[in-house]
Amino acid sequence: MSNQVKPIATFGLDDDALVTFGPPVAGGVSFHDEGYLSVTQINGLTLGNKLGGGLFIQYAGNGVQAFNAQGQPTTANYTSLDYKLEAYTGTASFARGAGGTPIETGAKDLVTLATGSLLNGELAFTPTGGVTGEIETTFNIGGRTFGQLDINVVHSASNLGQTSAGGLTISGGFSTASILPFQHFG
Repeated sequence: MSNQVKPIATFGLDDDALVTFGPPVAGGVSFHDEGYLSVTQINGLTLGNKLGGGLFIQYAGNGVQAFNAQGQPTTANYTSLDYKLEAYTGTASFARGAGGTPIETGAKDLVTLATGSLLNGELAFTPTGGVTGEIETTFNIGGRTFGQLDINVVHSASNLGQTSAGGLTISGGFSTASILPFQHFG
């Protein structure tokens, strides 16, 4: 028998984010990452606009980006991250505001289904210019922790752009998220 925990649900995600960089800190440079992960699939079923609404994750996090001796980015380690899983009616659209800040319009009747905070998160820059990694968070409903949300991040170089102020925009991607129950209840 496998020791792996079977996910309660798995989401396909489309990312719209802005990463801005701060001053140097121990181990690299500080960063702030904020954006939206629109849910495009649930358990392999494409959502589209068939339901009269949908789901998205709104998040914000901070961390430290490390560099190699040649000054190229190697890893991004999150030190904090908070999110809300939102259900909505209408048609949500994701775009860029001033300075590349991600914005959402069109979602109505928002209901927060779940929230969570960082457990662990590290991303790595690939030799082809993309970003991959995993972010693990708590999965809370009504203020109670029921399990964790594991986000598997996959972005090719074509998903990444830059702002005039040196920030990094992220659009699209092939990321997924799984809601995992606790293995042991206390």
